[in-house]
Amino acid sequence: MVAFGAGVAAYSVEGEPLWSKRVPGWIEGSIYGAGSSPVIHEDRVFVVSDREYHSRRDSLVVAYALRTGDE
Repeated sequence: MVAFGAGVAAYSVEGEPLWSKRVPGWIEGSIYGAGSSPVIHEDRVFVVSDREYHSRRDSLVVAYALRTGDE
């Protein structure tokens, strides 16, 4: 499991890509960038997308199914 601010992706133990998603509402050019790590709990991975205080978008937490990447 990897997260790069604007996206998150899952790979098999062999290194094969399983799925990838773009985090909803990512703000390009954010002065702070990404500051969270993906968290796995049971069959889901959680990604925090925090916003700058003056952003027009709300902060959010997104959960994806580990096997499929479904939101």
